[in-house]
Amino acid sequence: MSELGSSTSVTKKLDSLLQKTIKENQDVFAIVVANDSTMLAEHYQKGVNKDTRLLGWSMTKTIGNALFGILTKNQQIDITQDQLLPKWENDSRKNISLNNLLQMSSGLEWVEDYSKLSNATRMLYLDNDFSLRAIQSKSVEVPDQKWYYSSGTSNILSKIMRNTFDDDAQYATFPYDSLFHKINMKSAVIETDNSGNFVLSSYCWATARDWTKFGMLYLNQGNWFGNQIFSPEWIDYSTTPAQASDGKYGAQIWLNQANEYSSVPRESYYADGFGGQKILIIPSKNLVITVLSGQQHDLDFNLLFQRIIGCLDE
Repeated sequence: MSELGSSTSVTKKLDSLLQKTIKENQDVFAIVVANDSTMLAEHYQKGVNKDTRLLGWSMTKTIGNALFGILTKNQQIDITQDQLLPKWENDSRKNISLNNLLQMSSGLEWVEDYSKLSNATRMLYLDNDFSLRAIQSKSVEVPDQKWYYSSGTSNILSKIMRNTFDDDAQYATFPYDSLFHKINMKSAVIETDNSGNFVLSSYCWATARDWTKFGMLYLNQGNWFGNQIFSPEWIDYSTTPAQASDGKYGAQIWLNQANEYSSVPRESYYADGFGGQKILIIPSKNLVITVLSGQQHDLDFNLLFQRIIGCLDE
């Protein structure tokens, strides 16, 4: 596996497609196409380049997936464990497992709505401790019986991760020492809230190339230059559908089993962010497609993926 960089194998047709897509969609900041070892093509909006850090929004949740995969590999956590937090000891929330949280199936009450003041917007724009609002949520469903997408859940996971370490210094360096530096994501930064918790719901920044490296790590079953960052079994777990998700969600990662994108194989999976961020991993095509946007609502991702694959299949 080689580092991302210019590739002599980039087809003129693929490069032309990316340029045309960027030109016709002003809110798309960057597109990168790579296989398991090589960047095949990249193109950027005016004012953006290969060194520009771009916000991944909820793609950060999948960064959290990788970090929990590392903790599992290091035997620091067990995804079946429950009784996760002191505030949950004396009520039914003690039955919520780490797996339930990772799969967004905890049964906790939450409103994920960005058009008004809601649990999600109050958390991100008013709270000092982003995990606290979600931790205090009451249980309204039996765990594993209902799937509901919740950024609050991802920040509960951040608090649980923090509690895994003996001191905050270890927690603060963990994503960098165990993941970013090991796969040469030199640009990556995760913001913290005012109480020092990583905002695993929303606030990781990285260049388009570095986001693509992250996708390549999954494509290569958690292996980077011979270094097993997390196990292949973690990929299997992460891409197993949550029971109540109708095949669309695994463990902090979206699945194409429900055929959301008909132009790509159903075994594909992806990190997804608000406003038009995606890292699509297509194992059978040996392909990673990264798209980073601002507030892109009109881009036909299904058609874009179809055209990219078409360029490579010719």
